[in-house]
Amino acid sequence: MIYLDESGNLGFGEKADKYFTLAAIIAWEPDQVKRCIKRTREQKLPKKYKQIPELKFHNSSLSIRERVLKCFSKTDNDIAYVICQWRSKSVQ
Repeated sequence: MIYLDESGNLGFGEKADKYFTLAAIIAWEPDQVKRCIKRTREQKLPKKYKQIPELKFHNSSLSIRERVLKCFSKTDNDIAYVICQWRSKSVQ
């Protein structure tokens, strides 16, 4: 199973982001990924994180990010990413 997420936009328009990021978790053992998220949620987290259906990495505190990544690092899954930097905001 592959979990895929993006951040940013494709660089068009006045409000275009400077970067576009595409990240993926290649889950050879999907249950391990689910367990990492479940364990993170079960730990002493602020109530707001327990009530939302999806943990957003950019909205999460550093300690939550570290917990998730430490848990992932102990699994047999892979993380892949691509970062595109837009050099110009105009379309030619």
